Amino acid sequence: VLNVIASDIGRSIRDLKLSLKLDNLEELVASVIEELKTREVDVQDRAGQWYSLRVRPYRTTENKIDGAVLVLVDVPARS
Repeated sequence: VLNVIASDIGRSIRDLKLSLKLDNLEELVASVIEELKTREVDVQDRAGQWYSLRVRPYRTTENKIDGAVLVLVDVPARS
């Protein structure tokens, strides 16, 4: 769904060509990292499938915030 490949590891989220219809993903991720607060939004991919996108801060074993974790959960079709 994210259209991510192995060579994308370490690249900025703004440089990725994701298949989601979400214009403010970079700002969403930045706010989660800054505020240390999980955010959830409903998003649609370019094929029309809906997902619940959860973005949460990534905390290392040393208790350092080092990015964000994105989780997509498939949701039933909307009418």
